Amino acid sequence: MGAGISRRSEPEVHVVVVQSQENGQVDAKVVRKSYRKPESEGEVRCGASDDELSSEHHLHSRYIRQPTEGHHSYSKLKSPTHRRRNIPNQLTTRAFEPLRLSSSLSSDHRECAPDFITPSYSDPKHQQRVKAERPVTEELSPVGDIARTTFELFRTYDGAEEYTVYMRDDGKRFYVDFEEQKWRYFPKSWEERGYFKAIDYDPYENSESLAQGKQFRDTRSGEFIHPTKGKLVTYLRQETQNVLYFLDETSGAWLPMPLNWERHVPNITNLAEKVQKACPQWKDTRAIVALLRQCNYSVEDCVSIFTSLNDDGVLDTSEHSGRDMLRAKLEKQLVESRYQLKRMEERNKELEMDNEILQTKLQELEMENRRLKRDAERHSKYQQQIVRIYYNIQK
Repeated sequence: MGAGISRRSEPEVHVVVVQSQENGQVDAKVVRKSYRKPESEGEVRCGASDDELSSEHHLHSRYIRQPTEGHHSYSKLKSPTHRRRNIPNQLTTRAFEPLRLSSSLSSDHRECAPDFITPSYSDPKHQQRVKAERPVTEELSPVGDIARTTFELFRTYDGAEEYTVYMRDDGKRFYVDFEEQKWRYFPKSWEERGYFKAIDYDPYENSESLAQGKQFRDTRSGEFIHPTKGKLVTYLRQETQNVLYFLDETSGAWLPMPLNWERHVPNITNLAEKVQKACPQWKDTRAIVALLRQCNYSVEDCVSIFTSLNDDGVLDTSEHSGRDMLRAKLEKQLVESRYQLKRMEERNKELEMDNEILQTKLQELEMENRRLKRDAERHSKYQQQIVRIYYNIQK
């Protein structure tokens, strides 16, 4: 619900009063009164009489719409003889809706109503204003211009997150919010957490050619061959941690303390003792201090990492070097292998002796088998002779 004014001539003002009925109909009334200069900018006063602005109906539309940039607002009509009336809640919710008086006003009334009372959404000027005020996230559609777009890959320094970023011609970047399926501005604060790499993208190539395309090489990633754990993948991350400094009186500057000095500092020594108490098998103090540095001097994290690594000390640089420990470990494995070889040789000799015994028994069994065959043949011959003798006696 709302009302507006229209000025045909300098001395007259046309006030349109609109009322919403319970059945959904809209009643409108035009009041013509003399115009006087507003007391302040953006405010209009009308000298409406009691008979014209006050009636039995609740004419809560003593509001006129002021043309503001970006949206339509309402301001109250101030009358010297009438006090302002409160707007009910059900009307307040409709106060900022665009008026549609064309269905309820006559042609004369529509002529009196100003243009900004009933903004048409098909009006080109209105569409341009709405389009200019619409967020950029709703206008971005790089798919249509994919041949002219520039894509980048943003990766955090820790390698945990990756974003495909679209960059416009003006240099502004956007990324896809997969939860809401929208393009959003890429925050400037995120740029400190990682780096951008250009992606060679050809929209006319198929997916197989894209999969075989050029890949960028990250200088922070690498590999490390451990003597016992094998090939390890490494990554240089940017962290914020505490660093122990000392005051150099010669130069008057604070310098980072070397590792060999740091392990003799009382505070650091206390931390190293706590770690050794939790891990009695860890004797290398220098390695403990080095890991404490990496763990930001947290004893709990240091012990947890050492327990997880289960380091055998092959790379330690203590009095007994890692090479000596590795050599001793290999020598122990060699002794065990020799012992296993000796056991296997003894077992092989035993099997050879058993094989000879079995061969001898096999020969004996073959000889016994031949003897039994000969006895069976003789027995068969004797039986045949007995049968012939019996037949001869019967005859």
